[in-house]
Amino acid sequence: MRYTILSLLVIPFLANAQKVHNVLIGTYTGSGSHGIYSATINSKTAALEIKDSIAVENPSFLAFSPDKKFVYAVVENGKDKPGKVAAFAYNANTAKLTFLNELLSGGDHPCHIMVHPTGKAVAVANYTGGNFSIIQIEKNGSLSNNIKTIQHFGKSIDTTRQNSPHVHQIVFSSEGDLLYVTDLGIDKVKVYKVNNENDVIKVNTEIYDELQIKAGNGPRHIALNKQEDKVFVLN
Repeated sequence: MRYTILSLLVIPFLANAQKVHNVLIGTYTGSGSHGIYSATINSKTAALEIKDSIAVENPSFLAFSPDKKFVYAVVENGKDKPGKVAAFAYNANTAKLTFLNELLSGGDHPCHIMVHPTGKAVAVANYTGGNFSIIQIEKNGSLSNNIKTIQHFGKSIDTTRQNSPHVHQIVFSSEGDLLYVTDLGIDKVKVYKVNNENDVIKVNTEIYDELQIKAGNGPRHIALNKQEDKVFVLN
C-alpha cells in the first residue's frame, strides 16, 4: 500500500519575536498538488500560510544544504518516467525557491535524499531500483554530472515486497565519514566508508559493516543517537 505523504522541512529562520517559522512542504503530485510549497507557520497559534510554490513532479522528500541556501528534492518516479533529483536555490528572506537543475537519480522511485555535511554532494536512495547514488554538487548549488551508483543484490522471505532490494534511506554520520543504508528488500542495514578527496565525496563500494535484520521485518528508517554509538531501526 502506498500512502500519501507530506515531506516537511522547518527552516531555522525566525521572525516576529520567535513566533513565525519558514516551512517547505514536499508532496506527491498525482492528485492535483503543484509540487513544493513554501509557507510560514506560527509556533504559538499553529497558523499555516502558503506563501509560494514551485512546480516539480512528486517531490516526496526534501533536504537542505548545511548553509540552508539550497534545497534538494527527489522526483519519485519510475518505470515510464525515470527517477530524478532536483536542485533549488532558497532565499529565506523571501521564502522563494528558484529551480537550478535536475538529473537522473540512477534508479526508479527515489524516496530519500541527504546532503553530505560538507555540502559537496547528495546521497539518494532509489527504492525500486534497489540502489543508491552519490551526486556531486557544484559551487553554485546545482547538481553535477558526476554521479556514482551502488547496486544492492538479494531478496528476503516476503514474496510480495522482498523479491529484490529496496533501498529506503541513506544517512551520513555527523562527520560525513560513514554512510548508513537501509534496505527493506534484503533486511539489512549496510554501512559504507566515505572519503573526501579534494572536495569530491566518494563512497567505497566495499561494505564496511552491516546489520542483518530479522527476516521479513523490512528496515525502513534509522536514527543515530548523539554519540553515534547506537543505531535505532524502524521496521
